[in-house]
Amino acid sequence: MEYQLLPPMLEEYPNKSNKEKLFLVSIGDSISMTQYIQMLLADDNLRQQIGLQAAAIAQDKFSLELMSNNYLNWHQLIIALEKGRYN
Repeated sequence: MEYQLLPPMLEEYPNKSNKEKLFLVSIGDSISMTQYIQMLLADDNLRQQIGLQAAAIAQDKFSLELMSNNYLNWHQLIIALEKGRYN
């Protein structure tokens, strides 16, 4: 079985090279989702590449340091808002 990638559904992660791509499927597009799952099941190398890219994105966006800093900033905002409420 041969598959064609649908250009609107294949987007580049902005911080990666042009060779690295991820599959994005619109909400409710079960046909495209099925095609991509079948592609990944049939191609070990593609599955590994996509998995490594997904892990890198998760680390970039959800690292312990980044999440800790976001939480501390949020906490400081709440404290500042509460101080404003009672002054």
